[in-house]
Amino acid sequence: MLSDVEVSGAIQQVTDGLAPRAVAILLRHPAVDIRCPDTSDLDFVVLADIPDMRSERLQLPAPGDAPVIMADITWLPWGWVKDAPNRELRRPRHPGGFSLRRRNFIAVPLRS
Repeated sequence: MLSDVEVSGAIQQVTDGLAPRAVAILLRHPAVDIRCPDTSDLDFVVLADIPDMRSERLQLPAPGDAPVIMADITWLPWGWVKDAPNRELRRPRHPGGFSLRRRNFIAVPLRS
């Protein structure tokens, strides 16, 4: 199972790499799936000025003897959210969180 430090480091690594192209970055909450913590990956939704939805999978090096950390990235066009008549993607399910198809996501702060 990944330690909190390893998870935090992976989140920061992904966020730093995606931030220059992102309007917003959301992370599944909790970051590590409590039902299968040994095989859990990190799920991100990135809102960006792109024409179509796309996805990618990143393999992040983990420190020491830890296994590789997998990160699944779903890129969504920012226009789908900002211009959508149904603002469901932007409605918080809990303080600071978002729901995308019954999965909870939290906003990841972008460094300026």
